[in-house]
Amino acid sequence: MGLIANYSCLSDANLKKLKAMGSEEEEILESVEEWNDDDELLLDIDKMWDADYVAYTEHNHLANIVAALDQFDIESALESFDMTACKEAELYPNIWDYDEEEEEIKDEILHDFEQMKVFYKKVLEAKGHVLVSIC
Repeated sequence: MGLIANYSCLSDANLKKLKAMGSEEEEILESVEEWNDDDELLLDIDKMWDADYVAYTEHNHLANIVAALDQFDIESALESFDMTACKEAELYPNIWDYDEEEEEIKDEILHDFEQMKVFYKKVLEAKGHVLVSIC
């Protein structure tokens, strides 16, 4: 079993509940799983995750994130993307044959980046918050 990342739309009510949980890790994880099961606006990026565990971004920050995602040149970034550096920094799970799968992984990163842009725009339009969970 590996770690997967989910981005989901978090309602005002669930954000309030999450904040009230404090550091009750088990309660937070159970709630996040339940919310993800019920969420129609969910982005599952599987193992292409970053280093967060459970985090949220409130709605008032989403317009800036959408603008930054739109302005980011992913094509140029992927040209200098170095899988060996990622492996050495232990950023991604050690499940790939880095030399043979580099193009496939870059394609997957590009796809997930484009899906993330769509997701953030939809959450912004829905006036929601973003919940990121890696479990």
